[in-house]
Amino acid sequence: MKEDHLEKFLRKNRDQFDLYDPDPAIWDRIKPARKVREEQPVNWKVIGWRGAAAAAVFILSLLIAEYLLQPVGPFSRFRFASRNEIMIPELQEAEIYYTSQLQLKFQDVKSYLNEYPGLKSELIRDFQAIDSIQNELKKDLKDNVSNREVLEALIQNYRIKLSILEDILQHFEYAEGEKNDENNHEL
Repeated sequence: MKEDHLEKFLRKNRDQFDLYDPDPAIWDRIKPARKVREEQPVNWKVIGWRGAAAAAVFILSLLIAEYLLQPVGPFSRFRFASRNEIMIPELQEAEIYYTSQLQLKFQDVKSYLNEYPGLKSELIRDFQAIDSIQNELKKDLKDNVSNREVLEALIQNYRIKLSILEDILQHFEYAEGEKNDENNHEL
């Protein structure tokens, strides 16, 4: 290992570094720039209030998040399996997928439904009928967990709802396209 120049210099001149002792007055001039704080007793009231405030903020944020993440519209009853329902991974995945797709389609159709309140009430009534069938199927599923036909029927209900929304959306988009074509021909 090669020695660098500084190391050689230090070894060679080590005795000359130790010739002079520092002045003892130097140590008196080196003082802390600020006073050392005296220990204060722990104020448990302040700590308790801060902890309570932190807990309140935490609980409030959970409640707000729960409120904001609730589904809106005729799909507000879509929830994941409750404690008394049977947990089937395939059904849970299908519920998650179709619920998100239904909510997206409903957001697309929502503007049209506001223009036609009769259509909106009819759509909600149809979805409620499908939901009642779905609840009956879930009861059947509790009785016979391994019944593949019941699972397929539950998934088919989601597909029917999605198909209804897609048909409504397609109808209105087609009508808008026809309206635009008529406006273009008038020019």
